[in-house]
Amino acid sequence: MSSDELFPSPDEEGWDHMRYIDMGKCATVSLPVAARIMGVSRTTAWDLNRRGIFPVPVIPIGTKLVVSKVHLKRFLDSGGQDEFPLAS
Repeated sequence: MSSDELFPSPDEEGWDHMRYIDMGKCATVSLPVAARIMGVSRTTAWDLNRRGIFPVPVIPIGTKLVVSKVHLKRFLDSGGQDEFPLAS
């Protein structure tokens, strides 16, 4: 199943990012899933992360990069205005 089948476009009528940030299953989503929820391509997400400017903290776990659902929800609820301190 492709990510396009899992997530409608944010431009589609009835888009609700909260439907895809189910807090019950896991505390994080992968960077590509976070990108899709935010309406950007995974290439853009990887590039922003590589440059250290992805708007939500990215957590490396082994070889995987994940984003906290709490941070993602906070960012989306703020309309992109919420800022997170850079990790040192």
